[in-house]
Amino acid sequence: DVHRKLGDKLNIVGGADAATAEDKTSGENVITRTTADGIKIELLKDAKFDSITTGDSVLNNNGLTIKDGASITKDGINAGNKVITNVADGSIANGSKDAVNGGQIKHISDSIKNSIGGNTMVNPDGSISTNNIGGTGKNNINDAISNVKDAATKAKTTVTEGDNIVVKETTNKDGSTNYEVSTKKDLTLDSVTTGDSVLNNNGLTIKDGASITKDGINAGNKVITNVADGSIANGSKDAVNGGQIKNISDSIKNSIGGNTTVNPDGSITTNNIGGTGKNNINDAIKSVDDKVTNGVNDLTNKGLNFAGNAG
Repeated sequence: DVHRKLGDKLNIVGGADAATAEDKTSGENVITRTTADGIKIELLKDAKFDSITTGDSVLNNNGLTIKDGASITKDGINAGNKVITNVADGSIANGSKDAVNGGQIKHISDSIKNSIGGNTMVNPDGSISTNNIGGTGKNNINDAISNVKDAATKAKTTVTEGDNIVVKETTNKDGSTNYEVSTKKDLTLDSVTTGDSVLNNNGLTIKDGASITKDGINAGNKVITNVADGSIANGSKDAVNGGQIKNISDSIKNSIGGNTTVNPDGSITTNNIGGTGKNNINDAIKSVDDKVTNGVNDLTNKGLNFAGNAG
């Protein structure tokens, strides 16, 4: 309680009303208003703080970090070894920095499976497994083509491949007491809501938008743009972008050759491989292998016939 004698002066001001820079401490976020009922102390609508802590979530000049969870800072987004869900389809094109999702990878894997054909399978992690390609007994394209090439060479054929308020007491020149009410620079709150955005102990959520919580990053079915090139290596947990996927698709296209094309979604389409009329590598190799086998059988069964010279 503050007690004053009759006629004594009591000043209550917020930092936002301060006249000098020295007086503008953390109280710059507080303003006082005189009403019919007394004095109303309010936070400014657009407040400025050094940091905000709500549970395990800390928002400061560097960005947002969640203990044992994801972070989004000046250095980028770190998913904290959590799954990023609801990522909209990113652009798969030269120069694209969009994040791509598992559905896009599955579609590309399926297109590669269809291009290889035969017993090719897409595994749950998106990798490809092949066996007995083109009936050669080989489990990779290189060995299968080499096998056919060897057979073709022998047949002469070649195949190629709350507690956040501070009250500071000072004495005015006239002897009266001044109480400055302000918020702490480092706030500890249960939650902070600004419009449709809510920051609390679990993380940051935006209505009908993205979220970053202890469970990971949920893109809210929006495209994640400006994703830097992630590492493509064993054990890498980096997100990759559409440009990287496009480069991989282009390299596969160039390896297959012929009429192979890369579709806008990064998948591969092949047709009439090597002039065989077949649309996947498995069938093309098998077609060449069958022709070689039939040629050898004809030579073995029918032999060579030479016409006589009557002259």
